[in-house]
Amino acid sequence: MSEYEAKIETPRVDFDPVLFAGVQRGALLLDQKCPDWAQKINIDALKIRDCYCCILGQLYRNYMLGKTALNIAVGTSIDYGFGALEKDVLKVEKMWIKEIQARL
Repeated sequence: MSEYEAKIETPRVDFDPVLFAGVQRGALLLDQKCPDWAQKINIDALKIRDCYCCILGQLYRNYMLGKTALNIAVGTSIDYGFGALEKDVLKVEKMWIKEIQARL
C-alpha cells in the first residue's frame, strides 16, 4: 500500500448521511433550546426507542413532553434523530453518542 493509499479513508459501510443529518439537526435544536443538554444525557442508558431513556426522555422526563417542549410536529421526530426505524436504531444511537462526546 502506498503512502497516498494509506491516507485515503474508506467510508464506513454503516454510515447513512440522511440519519446523520437528522442527528445533526436534532443536536443543533437542542443547542439552541437546552444549551447544556449533552451533560444531562446518560449515554450508557441511551435507548432511542424507549420513551424515558431516549434523548428527549432523559432531558424532558419522557419523549412526548420533549416533543412538546421543542415544538416538534407529529411524524417528524426521525427528521431530528429523536426516533428511528428498528433497522436504524443502533446507527442513530452511535451517532448521538458521538455528538454528545464531542460536546463534553
